Amino acid sequence: MIDDRLGPPWQMDWTKKAWEDFQSMPPEGRQLVMAARAELITVDDPYFRGIDADASLPHWITVRPLASTSPSGPHIADLAGGRG
Repeated sequence: MIDDRLGPPWQMDWTKKAWEDFQSMPPEGRQLVMAARAELITVDDPYFRGIDADASLPHWITVRPLASTSPSGPHIADLAGGRG
């Protein structure tokens, strides 16, 4: 049994469609997506990111659990408050 907690970097998966959409974005858009990705994979504890965890991201990008009923499960990056 391992006593030490595992740490970053964590895994981030892309669907084929998401990857294709990402590749077709302008460079500025890809840079923003990669900033959100960096937040997802480098956080010390992916299950508790802290109250100011999104402070380094633009105000319209948030990282949240995929399902509110599973806060320790997969997380997603919402762009434009989930409207874009």
